[in-house]
Amino acid sequence: MAENKGLLSVKMDLVFKLIFGDQRNTDILASFLKSVLDIPEEEYEFITIVDPFVKADYPDDKYGVLDVKINTKSGRVIDIEIQVNPIDEMNERFLYYQSKMVTEQIGSGDEYLQIKKVVSIIITAYAHVSGSGRYHHQFRYRTGDGIELTDLAEIDTLELAKLLSETRQIKRARHRARFC
Repeated sequence: MAENKGLLSVKMDLVFKLIFGDQRNTDILASFLKSVLDIPEEEYEFITIVDPFVKADYPDDKYGVLDVKINTKSGRVIDIEIQVNPIDEMNERFLYYQSKMVTEQIGSGDEYLQIKKVVSIIITAYAHVSGSGRYHHQFRYRTGDGIELTDLAEIDTLELAKLLSETRQIKRARHRARFC
């Protein structure tokens, strides 16, 4: 596949944030989210880009910076990340980010029922989830037989390397089907 040398890749952190992390581009962002997530359509009516910093509560706490952090109409919190190079601790990092997005929603004396759903979308340029050829995976709190504990936390992975492979397989299958 020929690459256009005049264009910057959306996989570049700065370009990604300019496209998806700019309040002026919420229509693009909403279209992307609708294609990935299974949440009600009305959630996308009011999307707000919010402060991407994961705050440290104590001096020794770890902090972080999310690529794009969003609040939806009902207060759901969505984090979208792009990762070009593999990181050994990536799953642990996103679990930490999600935990912080939950705990920042309530304070002392607040009801736990105030907690809104948190979703992380992790886009990787490489194969991240081993043992599967699918490019999109959704991880939630479920037992092995599918009983869900809560729907308040979700991590979706989109693996671009597998998407290209899966797209080629679909095209080949359609081509074969036309000639059979």
